[in-house]
Amino acid sequence: MVKQYCKYFILFSLSLMLIIFTLFRYTQAQIESTAPITIYVAKKIITMDPTQPEATAVAVKDNHIYSVGSLDDMKTWMKEGSYTVNNAFIDDVITPGFIEAHSHWTLLAILLNHPYVGYFDFPSANGNLPGIKTKADVIQKLKDEDKKLANPYIPLFAWQYDPIYFNNADLTTDDLDQISKTRPIFVLNASGHIGYANSVLLNKAGIGPLTTTKGVMKDKNGNPTGVLLEIAAMEPVLTVVLPQIMSQQAIQTGIKNAGMLAQKLGLTTVSDLFFGGANEDLWLQELKSAANNPQYPVRVVAVYGAPILMLMEQQKAGAGFAHLNSLIAQNSNKLRFGEVKFVVDGSIQGFTSRLNWPGYFNGAPNGIFNLDPENFKKQALLFWQGGYPIRVHVNGDEATDVALDTLQYLQTAAPSRSNIFVLEHDQLSSPERFKRTRDLGAYVDLFPNHIYFWGDQHYSITLGPDRANKMDNAQDAIKNGLIYSFHTDSPITRLGPLHSMWAGVNRVTASGRILGPNLRISAEDALRAVTINAAYLLNLQNDIGSISVGKRADFTVLANDPLTVPVETIKDVPVVATISDGVVFPVTQS
Repeated sequence: MVKQYCKYFILFSLSLMLIIFTLFRYTQAQIESTAPITIYVAKKIITMDPTQPEATAVAVKDNHIYSVGSLDDMKTWMKEGSYTVNNAFIDDVITPGFIEAHSHWTLLAILLNHPYVGYFDFPSANGNLPGIKTKADVIQKLKDEDKKLANPYIPLFAWQYDPIYFNNADLTTDDLDQISKTRPIFVLNASGHIGYANSVLLNKAGIGPLTTTKGVMKDKNGNPTGVLLEIAAMEPVLTVVLPQIMSQQAIQTGIKNAGMLAQKLGLTTVSDLFFGGANEDLWLQELKSAANNPQYPVRVVAVYGAPILMLMEQQKAGAGFAHLNSLIAQNSNKLRFGEVKFVVDGSIQGFTSRLNWPGYFNGAPNGIFNLDPENFKKQALLFWQGGYPIRVHVNGDEATDVALDTLQYLQTAAPSRSNIFVLEHDQLSSPERFKRTRDLGAYVDLFPNHIYFWGDQHYSITLGPDRANKMDNAQDAIKNGLIYSFHTDSPITRLGPLHSMWAGVNRVTASGRILGPNLRISAEDALRAVTINAAYLLNLQNDIGSISVGKRADFTVLANDPLTVPVETIKDVPVVATISDGVVFPVTQS
């Protein structure tokens, strides 16, 4: 009797499972049959998928790539009436959506609200911000901006000054105090690693003759000059200024304008390579609101600043990691947290980067370790053991060696882990260092824009001809089989992946000098650096980066083929539109 009961029970259970499965498949089929399909037809689709390099049609369904090939092929198996053909881009070229693997998104967003005093023109959502060609004109610009502020006590914040274009003439308290003796004034250097403050701001920040912080520059009498080198020196003044310029309205406006700018330049994914700190809760609230809105044109990857997390850990054990995990729990399709960033050294053109022998070409003293090598190892191990991807800022070759030594230490101390480890900038790596990087399994995120914007200065002032000709060497990264990307570090240089591609392909300076002509790469290798390879660096290679079935529908639409236009015109290829998660954003509307 028991055996017979068991037999009936098993048959009943199997029948019930079959009914449920059939109902599920029927429901799924009903959903699939009613979901709209849009087929975009183009003159050419560059997929960056080696199994199908080119196509002329891509079908999108539920914000994903449904099919790639030709319209005729798709018509043979898609049910008539189930799809719509969009011919808006029939004369254009579609690529995977451009990815900015290293920018400072929140910083760019807020800076776009403030006066620009850089040397080169800088793109904004509403046109170019004009460059300023003399120090005297920079000071006059600051005076004009001061007059626009009715309240004499609110801060004046400007950005992108670079003394290397003006015979290394810094902005000092003597310069800034003539503008105002009542309001705090702060000017951010183009490198992002140096700042300039007036006496009012120094006093509010508690910086004076007795300050011993490394990087607080002083005159022969021991008085601060207003020049602040690197994080520790700038932190007190930024603590005063940043909360005052980061209101909710300012953050909302900045995020909107930065999104419009990115879309205009063909980007569908951006990154913030040092999220956290001042007004973080407000930033998080507004980033979530923007990124989770289908009408916001870009997805955002926010990489948290490791020093901020370590400060939390010092205040309470476990607090930093708990905070990072709380952010990861809020991840969505278009807003991602989870990676951390360390900053080893500073800026080559700011003379704060760490160089191996023979050091700086002009004899300047070696730069600053923002984190000494032994502490870096200890702190990095905590994140490595936790499984968090690690990004490391290294500009000089000594800093690169420190990062690679640290990675080797991590792999020995915790061999069961295999986290993503990215060398950011890595501008002076030799073929031997690239080989070591490959052997250790790290990625590199190169900075070819430096060749254009500072190549002449690197050639004659900071590095000398030998090293300047070899910097940002994508050619040897490729030869060594590395996964490499290109980035703009915006706002350090202008946002725009086509400009990064152009810089890597041509290696030309602002004066027209070609640095390392034998190290120029192909347009296809440059496109790879801002699409699929950039996706790998952000750990999003399964979602974006190539036009392959199943990935998110992120595309960039160009008027011309960046792989066949004359290489000197790559940066000038017009962006027609972007498609972000299946939503079309024509450039004319931004």
